Amino acid sequence: MVAEDHLRQTGQRKRETLKVRSAGFFLNPQFFYNLAEGEVDKEVSTGFYEAVLKLIPDVGEQEKVYTQLSTYRHGDGMFGTPVAVRLRDSQPPAIW
Repeated sequence: MVAEDHLRQTGQRKRETLKVRSAGFFLNPQFFYNLAEGEVDKEVSTGFYEAVLKLIPDVGEQEKVYTQLSTYRHGDGMFGTPVAVRLRDSQPPAIW
């Protein structure tokens, strides 16, 4: 019983870590914009959306994230400015 509980907890931690890593990959312009159109793995997309639901409990704020996601995905607005495009591969997101 103890071993089963430990394995269950370990599996849950790994799933939670995968969600956060998926969100990090998804939101890192260096990785995201260098993928071919439609190449984002389903597991990464799912992990990103699950991370948003877990990290942002307010439904209104979740809706804002999903609404703004289209701008990010298509490189519109500030994400498509010449300087943002140039810095995608050279400046880490933490500095933004």
